[in-house]
Amino acid sequence: MNKNQAKEKIKDLLIEQFKILINNLGKDLLSKYKTKKTQFIYSEIFSDKTLLELAFTSSIESKMGNILNNLLVNILKDKDLANFFGWKSIKEINQDSEFKDKLFIREKDFILKHNQDEKILDLILIDGDKTNINLFEIKTGGNLDSKKGPAEVEKLKEAKRVAEILFPGKNIKIYFATLYNPKGEDSSWLPSSVRNALNNDDSIKVGRNFWEFLFKDKLTFEDFIEVYKEAADQVRIEENVEKLEEEILQLPEIKKEFEKTEPKKKEYFKKWIKILNPNIKNISSRNLKNMKIYITYCQNKEFLECLYENLENFKKEFRKEFENKSYSTNLKEFLEWAQKKCK
Repeated sequence: MNKNQAKEKIKDLLIEQFKILINNLGKDLLSKYKTKKTQFIYSEIFSDKTLLELAFTSSIESKMGNILNNLLVNILKDKDLANFFGWKSIKEINQDSEFKDKLFIREKDFILKHNQDEKILDLILIDGDKTNINLFEIKTGGNLDSKKGPAEVEKLKEAKRVAEILFPGKNIKIYFATLYNPKGEDSSWLPSSVRNALNNDDSIKVGRNFWEFLFKDKLTFEDFIEVYKEAADQVRIEENVEKLEEEILQLPEIKKEFEKTEPKKKEYFKKWIKILNPNIKNISSRNLKNMKIYITYCQNKEFLECLYENLENFKKEFRKEFENKSYSTNLKEFLEWAQKKCK
């Protein structure tokens, strides 16, 4: 196998994963959309179209991480690919007498077994000559910097101790890794909690560094990104996702839901919040009270249009007439006053 053949194989594996993504996304998207509809923090502010986009973001983030994780396992399932990059394939490991009853792969779990004790890992990479055994904890979604970091490092160190008992004389190394860098691939970011627990920066492989470790000197990270883009373009993933969103919006059960919960006031409600509170970030108790007031007044289209046209003048006049009262802290009074002005 040469470099171009390896790239084509990886592209085929990615195309397969992207097709699975598109086929499964619809059901998951519909489920997450319905959940968003029940959460007031979203449903009372955003239109149904926006709720669907929020559901899409939530769904796609987890699934894109899974695509990379599945790709990784599938590379190791392919003997030619695994050997090209200098690793033992999953089948070779499972069939090797040296590893029998000690190390085996079950679905996506890599398992070390010592007596009745099993240590489950996200990934084990073994060199072709079997001298180096690399144990990995992988965060598919890119987040290593969590309170769980030290405990997970300890779990990994315990797995190393077991591996050293099972395979004396082998060079056992442990790594924490992410399949992409949450700070961007050009960032030198390393997760502080894991860093402190491992006390060895070389044992952390983030994004680019992980893939370069996997590919050794056979493929560059840029080669991988090129193949990734080509696979996505071939499947026309963005076009298919947009089509899927439109199909979901046309489902009878969704259209019926829209008729019940998507009155025109919501569009005005969104504009109203943006105009009156452009810097709103968190939903406080006062914000909640104000939202109920917004909803009441947003049902009157003519009043809102008048308010939009005269808002700045109304605010100045209100302060002057009511001795510098704040319109935002006296919202109901302000709106009642403005409504009379608009008649």
